[in-house]
Amino acid sequence: MAAALVGGAFLSASLQVLFDRLASPKVVDFFKGRKLNSKLLEKLKITMRSVKVLLDDAEEKQITDGDVRKWLDDLKDAFYEADDLLDKIAYAALSSEMEAGPQNRIDRFWKFFSSQGPLEKEIESKLEEILENLAYLVDQKSALGLKECLGEKLSSQKVQTSSVMDESEVYGRQKDKEDIIQLLLSDDANCNNLGLIPIVGMGGIGKTTVAQSVYNDSRVKERFCFKAWIYVSEEFDVLKVTRSILNGVSSTTHDLNSLDLFQVALKNELTDKKFLLVLDDVWNDRYDHWDILLKPLKAGAKGSKIIVTTRLQSVASVMEDVHTHHLKEISEEECWALFSKHAFAGRNSSEYPKFQEIGREIVKKCSGLPLAAKSLGSLLRSKRKPEEWDRILKNDIWNLPKDNILPALRLSYHFLPSHLKQCFAYCAIFPQGYKFEKEELILLWMGEGFLGQAGFSMEREVTGEEYFDDLVSRSFFNPYEDGFIMHDLINDLARSVAGEFCFQFNDGDDDSCKVTPRTRHLSVLGESLRPNKSGAITSAPLLRTFLSLRAYRANIDSKMGKLAKLQKLNYFKIGKESGSSIQELGNLRQLRGRLVISNLQNVMDVREALRANIKGKIHLKELKLVWKGDVDDSVHARRLLEQLEPHENVETLTIREYGGTRFPDWIDGRSPLLRIVTLMLDGCTHCCQLPPLGQLVHLKKLSITDFSGIVSIGPEFYGRCTSMKKPFQCLEVLRFEKMPQWQEWVMCENEEEVFHILQRLYIINCPAFKQSLPHHLPSLITLEIKESPFD
Repeated sequence: MAAALVGGAFLSASLQVLFDRLASPKVVDFFKGRKLNSKLLEKLKITMRSVKVLLDDAEEKQITDGDVRKWLDDLKDAFYEADDLLDKIAYAALSSEMEAGPQNRIDRFWKFFSSQGPLEKEIESKLEEILENLAYLVDQKSALGLKECLGEKLSSQKVQTSSVMDESEVYGRQKDKEDIIQLLLSDDANCNNLGLIPIVGMGGIGKTTVAQSVYNDSRVKERFCFKAWIYVSEEFDVLKVTRSILNGVSSTTHDLNSLDLFQVALKNELTDKKFLLVLDDVWNDRYDHWDILLKPLKAGAKGSKIIVTTRLQSVASVMEDVHTHHLKEISEEECWALFSKHAFAGRNSSEYPKFQEIGREIVKKCSGLPLAAKSLGSLLRSKRKPEEWDRILKNDIWNLPKDNILPALRLSYHFLPSHLKQCFAYCAIFPQGYKFEKEELILLWMGEGFLGQAGFSMEREVTGEEYFDDLVSRSFFNPYEDGFIMHDLINDLARSVAGEFCFQFNDGDDDSCKVTPRTRHLSVLGESLRPNKSGAITSAPLLRTFLSLRAYRANIDSKMGKLAKLQKLNYFKIGKESGSSIQELGNLRQLRGRLVISNLQNVMDVREALRANIKGKIHLKELKLVWKGDVDDSVHARRLLEQLEPHENVETLTIREYGGTRFPDWIDGRSPLLRIVTLMLDGCTHCCQLPPLGQLVHLKKLSITDFSGIVSIGPEFYGRCTSMKKPFQCLEVLRFEKMPQWQEWVMCENEEEVFHILQRLYIINCPAFKQSLPHHLPSLITLEIKESPFD
């Protein structure tokens, strides 16, 4: 595992989440109602502020100081403990509020809060323990040499670039070079004199190298009157950049003292002259700054160009008339050629077969990143023993000595806003090469509180999309097929930042089994886990996230009941004999987000489902209940489903291959609090009548698939239809599919009161359907009928 690089700004973001939660009405009311010592809350806030001013300095020193790195780990541990305590308070408050009836909810809420009990002493005691731990950590600042930093800008210690280069260092970039040169040599047909060409890519991908190669090409030299190379870096000061450009294109040095004088002089120098500028390593994406900088540059002759190298797509987005060139990884063979040049110092690698064999494997770790190939090759140049190369192969890149891969990629993390640092670090839970979905990750962030505590979930989803798109713009995430992936070294960076708080289990990798008591987030990749790894789960009693990725046969569900602080469990498989029981879920009260419960046919005793306490999981938003195979006992299946009633907060519900002939009462909307927005019923082949789903007042999307027992859909589908309660009043999408026996669709009496906002209707593979469709569909936009008589 890479040495952890827990960033100060990452912890600052965690602190902000805690500050927001401490100030929430539920926490304040809890302390008031329970007559707890509210001074402890204030003391916690003050102590956290004392910690916050040390974080930036600690972030810098941890790179070379293991003691500071451990201090940051201990601090993060304390933050998690505080967050867990706030979870306990929130759960107690919300449980009381939900248990209270709508008529007397306020009275019962305060009655609960004013009661005395062991919970009060437990919370107060735990809070005092957290305060003691934080105070101890603050007291260590002198011994660790930590200084208070109040927002000072940290130095990146970057080396300035120039246009001078060695062309022999360029591998695999000929096409990129030619594409950019063609853009430089072409005069656009539009009226703009100035063309901008951003070269965008992740750190170490070779943006500067490509720009240097283009800049020094003979065709480019002949094309432009003036050329200038300007190293910008993160300190984007318009006056300084303007001065550098002026000094680069002018034969005299200008000693001026105002931006206006510099810009007037620069405009005079460039007027009616065709020029090329390279602005290397740009981080600023503020439109107002670019607008000011570009004004004198527009005085140049038509065909003048500016090349901008940047890691941020957002920099390219603020410019007009741009031709963005995205730089991708080089091939493995090209990576090998670059590596060999430096590792073998010009010697023929084939003369050293053992070194070549190990070197080929090392190059795979570079994942097409030229900087990594060059750095590792340079590191191995002086290593003359195969075992030394083998140690490099087996070591984590982040632990290698004297390399510049870490600073190059860490710089991208260094300049992330604090709210994005915690979102990125959480991605350490994904293994290398794992394709993830945007919506999937946003829900995970939301569950951790990274997107704010207050507001509607829709508002937080919009915030999550903005955060996600920002990380894509900064090359942390790359689009791949219908999802996204992280470059292997970016994934390594995330693991380095997250430290031992995030782990991945891969059954084919013995080295991945390093779960510790600190571990809070864990993913499993593989069809099953060996006993030593499944047993290791219990060594992380504070685990908050458990994700099963790609395959769902992890034989560890029998241990889930011990993970009382677990918040995210995306998949739970019920064992048949020696496997897990559904009642293991009973103790997991903090589960949130999405949960799939599979193999429900293995539940023999419905009392186990009752003990699973699905209705008590107040934070769940999406629930999927899955049976597999034909069910012999439909009565047992119905009784089982009755005990799996979700909490009213669930918005998306899927029931698949349920074997009952009827659905329980809780799914028919009789509960006035049920908030289901999306409902999918699939493969319920024994069911001969649909429940009154029209009574689900919040339902927007309904899918009914593979109901082979349904012959007719009639008034029972709508429930009570009155002027005060209109069936399907919010339904926008309705889908019927694979219903071979379905023949008729009978509307309720007041047809005009139903489906008045339905926008999309699908009837797919319903070959026996003969009756007409509803007549009154005033909002219908899409009607799709396939493999049915109306087709």
